[in-house]
Amino acid sequence: MMITITPALEARLVAKSRLTGRTPEELVPESVEHATPDLILPEPRDEWERSVLALGINCGVSYPDHDGLGLTAAEAGMLSDDFEARFDRLEETPGIHPQWRLIVTSLGIIGKKVHDARLVAVCVVHAVSAILTFNVGHFTRLTAAVPGFAIFDPRTV
Repeated sequence: MMITITPALEARLVAKSRLTGRTPEELVPESVEHATPDLILPEPRDEWERSVLALGINCGVSYPDHDGLGLTAAEAGMLSDDFEARFDRLEETPGIHPQWRLIVTSLGIIGKKVHDARLVAVCVVHAVSAILTFNVGHFTRLTAAVPGFAIFDPRTV
């Protein structure tokens, strides 16, 4: 079998090799696995991933406040690539903005919390019934606008 490496994939492999100390060639097999998620099921790498995959429900994910997970921009980019390869992303649709406006205006949400409200709006529009977040407190108030919406902390699932 021959696999053609696109320039974008090659750039990601080179960047990841710098972060991991492995050669780009060593990283190709796992990249192929991530590119074919329907053929190869992802194996959880740690307890957190096992918990998330074991939930068996649709959920959104948000990271801790401030500097996220304490990663560099390059590390965050690699983590994002890995995450996007493992999980489906929800599309931007015209219905998200009106749902977001409804949530923020009905609850009087202002400041940074409008971003949390947008995540909930995306979930509502795509019929996702729960969100997985380290910031449960940020989302608790938002459930008043979305009956039945659930919030989970990954440290407790």
